[in-house]
Amino acid sequence: MLKKLVLMAIVLLVLPFAFASTMTLTPIVDQISPYDTAKFTLTINNNGTNDKFVLSYTDLDWSVQTDPLTDYTTGLFVGAGSSYSTTLLANPLVETERVFKRHSLEIRARSENTGEQLSSIINIDVRRDLIKYPLNIKVDFMLPEEIFPVKTNSVKVRLENSNLLDITNLTLTLKSKLFDKKTTVDLGPKSEKIVDFPVIIDKSVAPQNDSATLTVTRGAEEISKQSKPYSVVPYGKFVSKTSVAEKPLGEEMTVTYTGTGNSEQTETILIEAGDAVKRLFSSTEPETQVTFIDGNAYYTAKLTLAPDESKSFIVRTSYIPVIVVLVVLIVLAILYFAFRTPVIVAKEAREIAVEEGGITKLGVLIKMKNRGRRELKKVRIIERIPNIARVQIKESETLKPSKTYSYADGMVMEYDLGKMDKGEIRFISYHLKTKLAIVGGIRLKPVIVQYDDGKKVYSNPVDVYTP
Repeated sequence: MLKKLVLMAIVLLVLPFAFASTMTLTPIVDQISPYDTAKFTLTINNNGTNDKFVLSYTDLDWSVQTDPLTDYTTGLFVGAGSSYSTTLLANPLVETERVFKRHSLEIRARSENTGEQLSSIINIDVRRDLIKYPLNIKVDFMLPEEIFPVKTNSVKVRLENSNLLDITNLTLTLKSKLFDKKTTVDLGPKSEKIVDFPVIIDKSVAPQNDSATLTVTRGAEEISKQSKPYSVVPYGKFVSKTSVAEKPLGEEMTVTYTGTGNSEQTETILIEAGDAVKRLFSSTEPETQVTFIDGNAYYTAKLTLAPDESKSFIVRTSYIPVIVVLVVLIVLAILYFAFRTPVIVAKEAREIAVEEGGITKLGVLIKMKNRGRRELKKVRIIERIPNIARVQIKESETLKPSKTYSYADGMVMEYDLGKMDKGEIRFISYHLKTKLAIVGGIRLKPVIVQYDDGKKVYSNPVDVYTP
């Protein structure tokens, strides 16, 4: 009986391994450029019943699929006790310098019957030297439709290298009946460059239609060739005349432009705008915009004139608003001094005594001043003492409260000063002794000053902390 039990246990232990499925990945192409596809033969041996295996991977820098694609999208069906092979394809998605290295990708296959997950690692070398030439270089040829005589015209060429390879000695040739230009440039990996050809046509060239051809070559290989039409426009320019008329608290400047040449012309006119202060008080007619050129401000506008046609721009500068603002400020200042509170009062703590880490004594000084332009009457001071302390008035502190009384949070001291002359300053001082040592701090409430039958002024509160 014991032998049978041992035999059954051995069978149960060996049985899962006997029917376990396996996956192998054999390289076909495992060394590629960033633009190629790595290939592997993926084989699954199914040692169990009929089953389907679903493929997956986790590296987001790669695109993985199969040939045929349905093996990846719907799964691989493998019959019982048989094997199935497919081609696994892998492409890098990252087009940066860090792509050039050895990459390890984990490929997984999960059994739909058992949930068993098979796993295998593929290694792929991405190499710069496997990039094949010729490369795809994007060339944008930007030629103005109109070329103006006696003016520098900009012909631009935008080159874009979308590959990860250095491209050197690119020759750009720009040709037409009226100009012939050539230059050589280099393009780094994944970069772009704009080449500017300045083109100047002599003013003696008659108006005509022509075309220019841009050819991009590398050695004997022609990479791009493009032709675009353009026209030489009639010659013309503006002449200007400036006059300035003085005005009360300002000036009026008139700039008159006249078209010359043999055709209608459009130009951007520039009128000096001066510094920021002057611009703040200036306006133009007709309306213009402010443009900064080499750090200087100009009023600019697009202007079109026919031959012998004239148009004037007026710049008006007036500092009258400054005078208005100053008058308003003066009025506000007068109103402030007329209606401000005539009494100022300040409260401060001093002579703070600390015992056993807490505040036990402190002095209080109240300073008042009549800053008004008249005598104040019925001046009364109300000082509120917290119930945590009691008042001590020294003999040297001659001004004593006229009365004291209790309130919910402590005691009130009132001082009847009677009147205060213009500019008079009064001081009140007293000392507080706390009932217990106060650790941390204490806040003394603001002093209240009443005058002229009920008008009130408050001082600042005083926060006293343990030094």
